[in-house]
Amino acid sequence: MTVAFYRWKETDQKTRERILRRAQADIDAVTEKVRPIIEDVRRRGDTALIDYAQKFEGADLSGLQATEEEFDSAESQLDDGLKEAIRRCARNVRVFHEEQMRRVEDRW
Repeated sequence: MTVAFYRWKETDQKTRERILRRAQADIDAVTEKVRPIIEDVRRRGDTALIDYAQKFEGADLSGLQATEEEFDSAESQLDDGLKEAIRRCARNVRVFHEEQMRRVEDRW
């Protein structure tokens, strides 16, 4: 299996639309069922997500949050190339999902 990589700013409009379409599904049937969950997450944020992870997955996320010292220690162990790759990846994910959300914002 081959995974295709795209640079969003260098990708033509036709390809962008194809990429965004593949991430869409017909969710009308479940929208009303999940609407209360979505509203709860909007209202309570990460706390709600942690509660739902426990409720639906049985996940104990009580130790999920890292301290500032743990972040600093982990970052100091990464080489600059990896740090830049992580930043680039995060930026790409953010740009993609901002565009995706712009298209579906009114559905919720």
